[in-house]
This record gives sequence, structure tokens and C-alpha cells, in this order.
Amino acid sequence: MKNTANKKELEIMQYFWGVNEEASAEDVQMHFQHKNWSIRTINKFLRHLVYLGYLNVRESFDSKYYYRYAISEKEHDHLSLQSIIDKFLYGPLKNFTCPFADMQIISLEESEKLHGMVSQYKGMNRR
Repeated sequence: MKNTANKKELEIMQYFWGVNEEASAEDVQMHFQHKNWSIRTINKFLRHLVYLGYLNVRESFDSKYYYRYAISEKEHDHLSLQSIIDKFLYGPLKNFTCPFADMQIISLEESEKLHGMVSQYKGMNRR
């Protein structure tokens, strides 16, 4: 995954995850007609989503492009969580959670539980 999609691109991904089938730029435009996005704007979003690895694209015999999601919504959520962990929890997780326990925002037990959950999650992603 090269980067994360922006808010509008994630709206488009919600559409693809919901229909669970291939769709053309025209299909996407029809679904989002209330937003008054031009076909040029839709194509820009779709190209960027392909570049990011969120969508796969297939060209038909009549040179029409069809898109389908490349990652599931659940996979996207895991990537988002991994990004947060990498960005904000670099290094020992206790360095992050202990200040919350010190300020009594979370209990020490909650901090330890969080540490265990994230450590388990990191271990699952290394396989």
C-alpha cells in the first residue's frame, strides 16, 4: 500500500465494498450524482485508487475500464490501524500508554491489556 486514500476516495471505496462487483466510472458517477462530480473527477479518483492499490482495473474489448476493489474493507481497517501503530507507537508501547495511566485517563490494567493486544496484532502481521 503506497499511501492512504483521502475522504472522497474512501467514499468511493465504500461504494465498491457495498456493490461487491465491477463498476465503470459511469456507474460510480451515477451513484454519486448528488455530488455533481464530473466524469473527469471520477476518473481522477479511480486512477489514484488504482495507484494506491485500493482498486484493480480491467479494460474490456471496447476500451471501457471496469474497477473492482483490490483490498477488502477489513484489510483497509487493518492497514489503517497498522499505520497508526507505526506512526504514533514507534518503539515500546509502554512509552505511549504509561503517560495515560499516570494521568489516570486509563488504568494500569487497561494499559497492560492494550499493550498485549497491540503486541499480539504486530505479531500476527509479521507472519
